[in-house]
Amino acid sequence: MASSTPPSNDLLALCMAQWPGRDWAWLDIGNDQSTVARQQSAGPLVHALPIGSTSLARRCLRHNPPDDADVEAAIATAEDTVMPLVRMWPAPSAQTSLLCTAPEMTSLVQQLAAPADVTEATAVLLLYPTDAVEDWFNRYADTVMGGPLRGLALSQGQIALLIMVRECLHHWGMQTLAVLRGPHQD
Repeated sequence: MASSTPPSNDLLALCMAQWPGRDWAWLDIGNDQSTVARQQSAGPLVHALPIGSTSLARRCLRHNPPDDADVEAAIATAEDTVMPLVRMWPAPSAQTSLLCTAPEMTSLVQQLAAPADVTEATAVLLLYPTDAVEDWFNRYADTVMGGPLRGLALSQGQIALLIMVRECLHHWGMQTLAVLRGPHQD
């Protein structure tokens, strides 16, 4: 499951230069599979994950809009995918961040984020606290449970992406999420 090179060194190097006191992991969510790289002193640990935003949506989000059973199935599937890495990785430090890239990440964050959610920023990256991501998920979950839409118009892929990011942050012990200001082009 592990490989020897991260998906790209440039973005991770940018994060490490901007916020040098942090421990970094990079999650690159594709349509059908994803890659995660975790920085450590001996070099990155890189793993392929057999799920992406489109495949998770196709597998679990059977209704449009998804109902609570669909969302629970997507959460369980994401957990089953990310939990094995918890046992393989060193414990997170007090300042562990997740850089997440995905084709729909920019459009997702534009819908969910409010300016107050950003804790730090550069010309290229925005850094959000984990609590902001949890608030985004709760805002979405409120719509699933029959609450007002509150301006959300998420695609199935964006819903799956939000679930994957939330589960990774939670289970991997990350304190912040870094995202690109614009579309990801690697």
